[in-house]
Amino acid sequence: MESDRKRTVPDEPEGGRPQHKRYRIDPSTDAHPKTYDELQKEVAILRSEAVTLRARIKELEADVERWKGRLGRSFTDMNNAEKEAIQSRTDEIHRKLQAAQATNMSLERHNTELKRQNTELLEKSNPLILGSNPSQATASGTVSSPKVPDKVDTQAARPLESADSNKGQHDLEVTDKALPIPPSSGSTKKWFAEAVIYLNVQVECHEYSGLLARWFELEVLLGYRGVRLNQKAMPCELKRWYKDGREPALLPNFVSVIEKKFWIWWCALQPSWRGVMEGRPARIESYGERWLSLRKSGTHGWYGLMICLKWWAMSINACPQDERDALRDGWRLAAEDLTLMLKGLLAAIESSV
Repeated sequence: MESDRKRTVPDEPEGGRPQHKRYRIDPSTDAHPKTYDELQKEVAILRSEAVTLRARIKELEADVERWKGRLGRSFTDMNNAEKEAIQSRTDEIHRKLQAAQATNMSLERHNTELKRQNTELLEKSNPLILGSNPSQATASGTVSSPKVPDKVDTQAARPLESADSNKGQHDLEVTDKALPIPPSSGSTKKWFAEAVIYLNVQVECHEYSGLLARWFELEVLLGYRGVRLNQKAMPCELKRWYKDGREPALLPNFVSVIEKKFWIWWCALQPSWRGVMEGRPARIESYGERWLSLRKSGTHGWYGLMICLKWWAMSINACPQDERDALRDGWRLAAEDLTLMLKGLLAAIESSV
């Protein structure tokens, strides 16, 4: 991807050591804003570079402390040449440390600017209506939302529907290209509105739309209340995201990481009647009666599982085209299993009302 931002790298200093890259934001690029996906990928790359820089800063700080200790212990016993060599080495480490810190600050500023542009893009495209078609836009530039009932029909006995059958039973558009429209009752819940925006990504699998539709149903039935899923086996990346909003780098090497951690967490959340076999939830012959471990809603409920699937899918999208189909097979199994359990959970909740 060719970036619209200008990056300048200073000439090599004496000694042949290249300095860290410095980023300068070109205001003229505002006339050609990047797409949401381009911004997401650039943010991921910048975050990865920032992590590397922070590690380098720690190494340099450790070097400084080691040289300080050596200087304090034996400086008086050294001759002038040794003293000058140590002082020169200490100064060099300090210069590298300052350069790394300056580059890190530049990356943070660049990241902040990308987030601002990202927010503007989302506001302009009115992403609260998932999968909206630009041709539906009104003269004011917004997209009108059709009426969606607060409560939709859910029956545990029905199989995974096709996109066409879903339209009639849920009043939610679910196709390979269109994402479901969120329930109108959720528009007053700030966390839910933000969650809808965050999950508003195109995934080349129709299972994502069906899963989101049923998650919407769950939040409606449980009133959007905050009830936490068990976090004991939760992926550490998701814990960090909840803590400070830092998203992991959604790059090809993250696919295997999030896949493994997702299954560990998902298996740990299963009701006692289901069990686990060979690192995967056991096959379902019939639903059990106890659903307490999965009857969770709000920011720390099923939303966390949706986030993991989004990260997994976006990491697959970052892989070479010829590898994606094989990688999506594992993702589909996870999405189908979540959908299957959501169907049973929804039926159990409705039967208890």
